[in-house]
Amino acid sequence: MKKFFFTALVTSLLFSGSSLADDETPLAKKMDEASTSLKLLRRAGDDYAKAIALVQEAQGHLLECFQYVPVKVEKMADGKEKQEAIANYKKMLAQSYQALCDLEIAYLSEDLDKIDDAMDVVKESRGDGHDVFVEEN
Repeated sequence: MKKFFFTALVTSLLFSGSSLADDETPLAKKMDEASTSLKLLRRAGDDYAKAIALVQEAQGHLLECFQYVPVKVEKMADGKEKQEAIANYKKMLAQSYQALCDLEIAYLSEDLDKIDDAMDVVKESRGDGHDVFVEEN
């Protein structure tokens, strides 16, 4: 259940267009780029090669997010709590990346049922989980 929650959190950020930081941060820009790649999947239709390229593009943007720390976490006092928050953030990114890999595998199989199942996992992840790391304005 925890695995689903963490995957849901980051994936919801990717698909909602929201990011883990203020709109002007490098992290926010990378999350928005990943989101854009995934939104373009709708246009790919049954062009599996294009869909795979879009998923891989989103994966690349997500990998770049590992070098950043969300603003909310950055502002925390140094110490164990901050270190745990950073570790949880990276764990969520890794689990989201895994979900994108599952989506890529589904497209590689060219099996519509597998693609639908993988997309359902991604779509179900939308929600309010981003509240963990997004600073309210």
